[in-house]
Amino acid sequence: MASNSSSASSASSASGPAAEMLSHGIVRMAITQLPGQSLTVPLRWRQQRRLRIHIAQVAFSFGWVACSYASLFSVVAGTPLTSTSDASPIVVNCTTGIKRESRSWVLARLLRDYEIRCAVDPRSEEDTGRAESLRIDVFALGAADMPLSYDGFWWSGWAVIVLQLAASAVPWILYGDWAIFLVTLAGTLLAALMCSLRQWTEEKFVTRKLDEDKVVALTRGNGSFHVMVFVGGRGAWDLESLATGDYHARWESRWICGLLVLLWTVLLLATSGIGDHTWFLICIGGAGMLQNLCVASACRDFATSGLQPRSYGRMSTIIGRRQGYIDVPAADVDVNVSAEDAAALEALAVWTAGGPPAQNTPSVTSLAVPHWLNSMARADGCPSWLESHTSAPTAEKSADGSGGEGGGPVVYGIGVHGALMELEKWMPKAGLSLLPIFFEGGLRYNDHTVRDNVCKQFWRRAYAMFTRRAVTNVL
Repeated sequence: MASNSSSASSASSASGPAAEMLSHGIVRMAITQLPGQSLTVPLRWRQQRRLRIHIAQVAFSFGWVACSYASLFSVVAGTPLTSTSDASPIVVNCTTGIKRESRSWVLARLLRDYEIRCAVDPRSEEDTGRAESLRIDVFALGAADMPLSYDGFWWSGWAVIVLQLAASAVPWILYGDWAIFLVTLAGTLLAALMCSLRQWTEEKFVTRKLDEDKVVALTRGNGSFHVMVFVGGRGAWDLESLATGDYHARWESRWICGLLVLLWTVLLLATSGIGDHTWFLICIGGAGMLQNLCVASACRDFATSGLQPRSYGRMSTIIGRRQGYIDVPAADVDVNVSAEDAAALEALAVWTAGGPPAQNTPSVTSLAVPHWLNSMARADGCPSWLESHTSAPTAEKSADGSGGEGGGPVVYGIGVHGALMELEKWMPKAGLSLLPIFFEGGLRYNDHTVRDNVCKQFWRRAYAMFTRRAVTNVL
């Protein structure tokens, strides 16, 4: 019986080093998901000095050795220590219309989690669907220094660590073999040391705080079903800067990662020498891998992102649906403002006037908010072309779960254009900024992009034929 146990354990121990080199990408993603929380410890021997310990507890598992080597390469080569983002969403400044591709893990995961929480049903009504073409949710960003929320995935690291240490103590108690417990304890401590690197948190939030209000949009662009619009005030994170933030490795990260590589290698060699009861070690590493996998792929609550987004009070959700409508015969419009609309817009201009108030004068925020701004209804004095005709009660839930029955308002528009038009009504310049994102320049011929004249002749004829066909179809 002892020989069979010894041969089985020897075979399993031979696979230990190979398994230890696996899944380092999952470990890095799990570490990237969790940073943000920290523990501040006062230093008695230094007045007014505090030691801040960053906590992102990821359980000991197979893959930590390879993760340590990959981390050392990153800090030496100048590449990001954090895991690369799942996708590259587009961040649009809703004031200037400037767009940029985001490299931020935080923004990519925030958009992915939002798409999972607020799924769009593009199926037609004939197929028992909702025929939705675009969903826009508007959020207000909280202050950057607000404390983060702790969810079950953050606490799962502590629970799995306790479970691993308890399981590793079983061979020590039953057989007097303390090697499994020693390896588990050493791996847990090394993992905690790796997670405590300050660079993990600093790379996630490579940005600055806003000095003034800014509105930005986050989307995947043309063909996507979701748009997140963020209204940031003074003291909130600048998402436009976060999208393209560049970070350089801290000086202590290099020697700490080098030391960790050495210690993890020693632990790996020590693990390969264990000949008995290695099934306990395999189960312990497997439990850690399961925790790493769940954390790396988790759809987490918005409060854990560090951006503190919450539903915007005036209008939280806009949904575009595919519906038929009657078009007008011509695009000509009188842009002159009527006297009635001019009074309403003048009240809006007075309320939104910027700059500090003069002495002994009421502040801007103390002025009465135009009543029509909250309802966007013609009966309350809203200009006719800004009236929201499609507002209706709905059971749809907003992105943070507050919408629907008794929750935030939801407005419906006709198609993607209708959703962007409704957004423009509630948030000026936001719809205009997103219009070229979802509807690009279209089919046009640029003569300067073609070099040879023979090619220019062909493309000029092709474009002329296309324009003639378009005119004929209109007529």
